[in-house]
Amino acid sequence: MNPHDPQTQQNAGASGNGRRMRLQAALIATALFLNMSGAVISKFIAINIATKIALALGLLALLGANHLCRVFFWVTAGRHFQLSYIYPVLSINYLFSFLLGVAVFREAFEWHRLLGSLIIVAGVACVMITDHQRETTSVD
Repeated sequence: MNPHDPQTQQNAGASGNGRRMRLQAALIATALFLNMSGAVISKFIAINIATKIALALGLLALLGANHLCRVFFWVTAGRHFQLSYIYPVLSINYLFSFLLGVAVFREAFEWHRLLGSLIIVAGVACVMITDHQRETTSVD
């Protein structure tokens, strides 16, 4: 395998792109999961705080662990992606929170809220197609 061979270089580039896309997908999925799980845990605490103190305290501990994971996530994500790229991705949670609210918490389904959430997701898609995703600078 000749490192100067164009085919070898092309294969290495394709392999690097695949790794980068997997990292990107994992970071986005982690961000969405951590934010949505924190919101759901908070909602369950609010529902149960008055009647089931032990459950609410357990959920509060879980929420603390969730926040620690979010701090670790943002440190990791900040090393790999620009903040102006990764943070808007969290707006996809508007759609997930609407769907979870309707499905889990029996909140009212309203078409205009669904439409608004879909518009936000379309905006996030526009942010995600930028060429300026990766962090290229070092902040000292």
